[in-house]
Amino acid sequence: MGITGFTLPTMHRWIRSERGLKATMHPYQNGHFLGSGEAAFVLEEAGLNGQSQYEAVKRFLA
Repeated sequence: MGITGFTLPTMHRWIRSERGLKATMHPYQNGHFLGSGEAAFVLEEAGLNGQSQYEAVKRFLA
């Protein structure tokens, strides 16, 4: 599993398993380009805020 501010293909070098790639978090994981505004809101929209990361890691480890 990885977490990146770039696109998913960027992670192919480090994340080799299909499971890891599916769990990797990236800005386009929700299927749309992000809006603009304060960083905290953009990260939340992307699903990359702290709480979202915590929940994703818990799911991956379960």
